[in-house]
Amino acid sequence: MVCAGLAFSQSIVSVQNAASVGASIPVSSIAPGSLVSLQIIRGGPIVINPDPATTLVRIRSRATGQQQEVRPLQLQFGTIIVQAPADLVLGEAEVTLVVNGQEQLPATVNVVASAFGIFTKGQSAYGPSNSQNVAREGTVSLNQLTNPARPGGFLTVWGTGLGNAVAGEVTVKVAGRAVTPSYAGPSGLAGLDQINVQLPTDVPRGCFVSIVVKVRGSISNPATFAMGDEEGPCKDPFGFSADDLRVLDSGGPVRLTLASLRSEAMPKPGPPAEAQYVRNEAAVVEFAKRDLERVALAAQPLFAEDVFYGCRLSSSGVAAVLQMVDDFDAGPELLVEGVGKPLTLTNPGVPILYLNILPEKSITDEPFFREGTWTIRGQGGRTHASFEAARQLPKPLRWTNREGISVVDRRQGQIVQWANDGYTDDDMMTVTLSTAANNIAPANAVTCRVPASAGEVTLPADLLAQLAPLRFSSLELRLSPRPDRRVTFGISTADGKTERGVFDYSFTNTLRVNVQ
Repeated sequence: MVCAGLAFSQSIVSVQNAASVGASIPVSSIAPGSLVSLQIIRGGPIVINPDPATTLVRIRSRATGQQQEVRPLQLQFGTIIVQAPADLVLGEAEVTLVVNGQEQLPATVNVVASAFGIFTKGQSAYGPSNSQNVAREGTVSLNQLTNPARPGGFLTVWGTGLGNAVAGEVTVKVAGRAVTPSYAGPSGLAGLDQINVQLPTDVPRGCFVSIVVKVRGSISNPATFAMGDEEGPCKDPFGFSADDLRVLDSGGPVRLTLASLRSEAMPKPGPPAEAQYVRNEAAVVEFAKRDLERVALAAQPLFAEDVFYGCRLSSSGVAAVLQMVDDFDAGPELLVEGVGKPLTLTNPGVPILYLNILPEKSITDEPFFREGTWTIRGQGGRTHASFEAARQLPKPLRWTNREGISVVDRRQGQIVQWANDGYTDDDMMTVTLSTAANNIAPANAVTCRVPASAGEVTLPADLLAQLAPLRFSSLELRLSPRPDRRVTFGISTADGKTERGVFDYSFTNTLRVNVQ
């Protein structure tokens, strides 16, 4: 055990549910008896594997003044895991990290009856869950892409933060449909909870089926699990081989190419009160290797058709970290052709990346990427053969009541409208109002997903009421393909294999609004 970089200044410490770091809803809420993660996010000391004997965490109730001390269960690379006392007083509390007798700045948390987080296989609290399949005959096995759950079987979901909730107070949303678990409670290990749920037979089959747990109004981080019909691997949305899925299950990466044509109307950097809007456009192709978590993020969670569209509270997304160093060569440039002048995509010095960023223009100017067929072609290089992918672009996004929205009243629904002609069932509109998140507001966004052909959506008042007011909030419309109806393609490699790719588009329009 060593301490490295020990400074004399105090640190700012982040405190969150240990299963949903970076994604907890509500923010900085912990439940009695749960596993809690502490991380130093700014200042000193920077502690790498400190001595547990000289490290402790103090938790003091602001309401009663009661103070309790707990020792770490785990310390590794700046992350400290403790179990919160089971008798914590509900309400605001101060959490103070003490290292070698030096107290850090206290962090304020909200102690609530339940704040459940699902343990996932990655580092971001999104993506595939650490869950287990329980077959009808009782056999238990790890849920994996090559070992998916079966209809009618049971799934055991592992997490922390149930508090004293029982099964009747817990709802598991499987592919968006509410299911009551057969068991929800302690696992027998310190701070670790388990939820057993029988899977309905009409759950959609796929590698990344959505699963979310709701406990007494607290919503877990969004996760996924694999679901299949017969023996063998699950069905993924990109067309990976069984060998590729085995590599992902083992923790290794596979190459998933993401090609995208993007047009964004957005505020220029500067004072929020003086927002000036511009249009930024780019063609980007990332030939990146991605692990299981990042493949799941690219896939997006799979929902049942009858609940795919709708509105929900959400938290901030997570940025994917790509493997940027790679032996890769698809040629000196790529060519994008469509309606208008062709674009040449060049390598900016990163082996896996090709792009062309168009000059900035006014949002009133005609977008470069217009309705019609667009093709990406690569001539091939040392490691990858030539390839071609084509897709149909819909009409660009046109927000028709944008000028009439400057204030969003959280007490009533907010209507958002756009021109709806020229869209098919493959085109989707996502409308997101993003604001601040704190201990009182349980999330920082309301997101509504509807068919682009609908032409309008109303952000529900009951969800808006759960956001925190913020003068400079963001209201965004995003036109994109449905995640389960994207254009996929293959790229041959020099050693005779085929790697998978997706050809997407994304049109966004973002407005600064005052949320009251």
